[in-house]
Amino acid sequence: MFTAIILRLVILEAVLVEAMSETCKRKHPQQYFCQSDIVLRLEILCSRNVPVGYEYITELKEIYKNFGHSLNLTVNELAILKMHKDEVFETGKQYYIFAENKMGKLYTEPCNGNVMVTEKLDFIRKALKHYFNINCLCTNSFGSYTDEMKCHWEYDYKVFHNESCEWNKGDEYEKCVQEKDNPNKRRK
Repeated sequence: MFTAIILRLVILEAVLVEAMSETCKRKHPQQYFCQSDIVLRLEILCSRNVPVGYEYITELKEIYKNFGHSLNLTVNELAILKMHKDEVFETGKQYYIFAENKMGKLYTEPCNGNVMVTEKLDFIRKALKHYFNINCLCTNSFGSYTDEMKCHWEYDYKVFHNESCEWNKGDEYEKCVQEKDNPNKRRK
């Protein structure tokens, strides 16, 4: 018996909008999530230069948000991702992509928070799955990033509780604070 496997190859053209300024105001990952139509985790399989930037063959690892199912996406399918020359991804690495859907294409900006997946960002994966979506009312309450807020921005998220937005202050946040207070202590 002959079984044919057909891979559907999707072209995700991430059209980058030119940045209004040279510097980007840093946002919390929860803000990027809530302001995006589509949030994905992709693995970069290979890349090549094209006239306007780079073209990546990717594998879609996870879909965290697809507002209104605006793009027909399936986990584990291969996709071509076209990116502007200023946004360079490494082969073999995974990235979170935060984007808008405009007429069937992903639109992203140089300051939109696309970020490589690392062990340090394991917190973000959990938050993308379980917490960010139900707490989007809090995205205007973050203020500006400062070094004093580092643990909140890297290991915490805001929740809507008792008519206000509060930091969750989970285990990862507490470990970060302890490490910050005692720099000789290593994270486990």
